[in-house]
Amino acid sequence: MMAKYEAEHPYKNRVYLGDFNAHNPGWIPSVSPLDAAGVAAEEFADLHSFKQLVDFPTREGNTLDLVFSYWEGVAVECEHLGTSDHFSMKITFETDHFKKPKTPVVKEILDWNKVPWDPAPHAWCRKEEIERMGPLEVWERTTR
Repeated sequence: MMAKYEAEHPYKNRVYLGDFNAHNPGWIPSVSPLDAAGVAAEEFADLHSFKQLVDFPTREGNTLDLVFSYWEGVAVECEHLGTSDHFSMKITFETDHFKKPKTPVVKEILDWNKVPWDPAPHAWCRKEEIERMGPLEVWERTTR
């Protein structure tokens, strides 16, 4: 099922989380012995190059609730919500989607009357298209 989903959605912006009931003391905090689900969870993370973000027990000394992600991030225990017998957690991801660019974006703004229309008309907004939009004081060069 996962292979089909990944083939249909090839980008890497995915997060898988849930109660995996996995025990793997060598990989995640667990007081219970290694089991097949724990081995499978670790192999799943390795196979897909996921980071597993939960590094604290979520129920009775075991880390049963796991968060797999391509992004760096952190999971922290928070105030208990609802009626679950598992701890509640807050997950924060470090992605590039919300970071401001390190260098400002430079845009070329030109005076309408000084545009060199003849040398490369295909590289500029066409005069007819801009005139249909109404009066403009400045315009921006476009790339095509």
